Amino acid sequence: MREEGDNKYYIPRGFLYRYISSPNYFGEMIEWIGFAVMSWSPAAAVFALWTIANLLPRAFANHRWYQEKFEDYPKERKAIFRLLFSCWESGVWCLVSGLWCLDIS
Repeated sequence: MREEGDNKYYIPRGFLYRYISSPNYFGEMIEWIGFAVMSWSPAAAVFALWTIANLLPRAFANHRWYQEKFEDYPKERKAIFRLLFSCWESGVWCLVSGLWCLDIS
């Protein structure tokens, strides 16, 4: 944690931060997907999709901010879903090993 009066930004480290920039968003997405599956409700499925649609762009934005703010930000760290979303290259986010690409630049 920060010392009192310290306003400096730091690179988060430890646990899932070793792999992805937004493990908190990842956890929330998994939570709502699990709820939708367990309740087997169309309303819960829509809520899970809405949550993902809200948090995924925020995770990309956070990841980009870290890359711009810190020169030593880990290159191997992904925005979210390290195993499912394989690469961030030249402004194109390749989903599921490049089967579907979405330009977010």
